[in-house]
Amino acid sequence: MRLLSICLVAWITIFLMADRCICQEIDFDETSYDKVKGERTAEGLRFAIAEDRQVVRNGQFIEPEGLDKYLGRKFDKLIEVVSKISTAVSAMGERISKLESSVNQLTKAVKPVQLKSSEEVSQ
Repeated sequence: MRLLSICLVAWITIFLMADRCICQEIDFDETSYDKVKGERTAEGLRFAIAEDRQVVRNGQFIEPEGLDKYLGRKFDKLIEVVSKISTAVSAMGERISKLESSVNQLTKAVKPVQLKSSEEVSQ
């Protein structure tokens, strides 16, 4: 029974490692991202990851960067864009306020002129 357990553990380990090795086909000629296949090749290993996701060396392993770091970079870029949009909207709000005050001043200046010209027409 003990021998069966050892064999079972060995087969499971071999199966898991073989699956990992099959997924990492080696191609030393390419070192870039293939948009058609959606794969990044790094040091001969192919990873099916997004184009802007990085491949890092983690000790003795080469692997895609963690999802938390990848999404963190994405959200940092998004926050930066939203901040720029917010700044632009607030600047436009200030310009609109200035334009409104200019229109109000012009309206006040035009009303007396309109009153005078309507009085002249009625006489």
